Amino acid sequence: MFLARHAAPSGADSHTVAPPTILTVSERATLLECESLIRENINGFFAVGNALRRIFRQELYREKYLTFAEYCRREWDITDRYARHLRAAAEVVSFLIDHDFAALPATESQARPLAELPEAEWRDAWEEVVGTAPEGRITAAHVREVVKRRVAKTSPKSSTAEAAKAPANLNGEAAAPQAPEPVAIDLPDLSTREKRIREQAAPALAEMRKLAAVIGEFDASAQTGVVVSIKFLEKLVKHADELEKAKAEKARAAEARAEEGLREHLPRVLEARAQAKEPEEA
Repeated sequence: MFLARHAAPSGADSHTVAPPTILTVSERATLLECESLIRENINGFFAVGNALRRIFRQELYREKYLTFAEYCRREWDITDRYARHLRAAAEVVSFLIDHDFAALPATESQARPLAELPEAEWRDAWEEVVGTAPEGRITAAHVREVVKRRVAKTSPKSSTAEAAKAPANLNGEAAAPQAPEPVAIDLPDLSTREKRIREQAAPALAEMRKLAAVIGEFDASAQTGVVVSIKFLEKLVKHADELEKAKAEKARAAEARAEEGLREHLPRVLEARAQAKEPEEA
C-alpha cells in the first residue's frame, strides 16, 4: 500500500500546533477537494501528486500545521521526501500531457527523474526516452539512464575548465567573481497593520459565518474547523484593536510630555531672549 511503503518515521512528535493562520472559504474548498482526491486515489501517483502540489503551493496546510512536512506526516503518514517525489512526478506528467505525448510515465519512478533536468529539456528528454526504450518498453531504469547522460553533457568537466573560461584581468589572472547586486526589499507599513488586519478580517469573518450556516451539523469535522477559524479571526481582530489602542495611548502620553516640557522651558527661553536684547537697547 501507498501508506505502508512510504510511512513517516514512527518517532514523530505528538504535540498539537496552534493554528497560525486561517483559510479563506475558497482555500478551504480547495483543501477539501484535494484531500478527497488523495483519499480516493491513494495508490495513484499522478492524482495524489497533483493534489499535494496544490496544497503545497497555496499553503493550504497552514491552518493546522506550521510546515508541509508535518502535514504530510500527520495527515497521510508519508515522509516529506516522498511527498516531494510525488509532486515532482505529477508536475512532469502534467507537462507531458500539455505537450500532447501519447506515451506517459506509468509510475512515479518513471516520471520523477525528469525533474532533475531543467523544464526546458523535459520534452526532448522524454522524446529520447520513448524513442530509445528497449523493445518499446519504458522503465524507470531507462529514464534514469537518459537523464544521467543529459546531466553529464551539461555539467562542467572540471573546475580547471571553468576557470579557463573565466575572463582575465589586466595581469592575465582569472578575475575574481563579482558580488551579486543588492536586492531591494519592500517592507510593509507597520503603522497601518492593525487597520489592514481589520479590513481583511471583517469580510473573512462574514464568509466563515455563512459557511458555518451552510455546513450546519451534517459534517461535525468540517463544522469544528470552521468554528475554530471564526474564533481565531475574532481573537485576531481583538488583538489588533488592543494594539491600536495601546499605540494611541502611547502617542497621547508622548504628546502630553512634550507639552509639559514646553510649558516648563518656554519661560526660560523667553527670559534668555529678553536678557540678550537688553544690552542692545542700552
